[in-house]
Amino acid sequence: MSATGSLKTKLKIGIGAMILSLAMWPALLAIPFLPLTIRQRTVVGTAAIVVIEVLFWGGALLAGKEAANRYKDKLNPSRWLRKRRDPDVSDSPDSSDSEEK
Repeated sequence: MSATGSLKTKLKIGIGAMILSLAMWPALLAIPFLPLTIRQRTVVGTAAIVVIEVLFWGGALLAGKEAANRYKDKLNPSRWLRKRRDPDVSDSPDSSDSEEK
């Protein structure tokens, strides 16, 4: 296998692990309804959170820093409704107004 093929495989496995970790979060909502004692539910819930986090960060290590940051940015709910801004346009008023005075 070539070096680029190995990198692509690592990237795919890493992104797959991060997506799998995301898909596991809703499963935590079912834990309180399982026919287990409170102590068992606590252990299962804690273990599930640890597994989810290990999957995410292991996937982030495999995928690389850039892929992990891009993935985290897409999952940030505060950014979902923001409009994309043109980096060349500044937020300040037109600077030509101050020159006219």
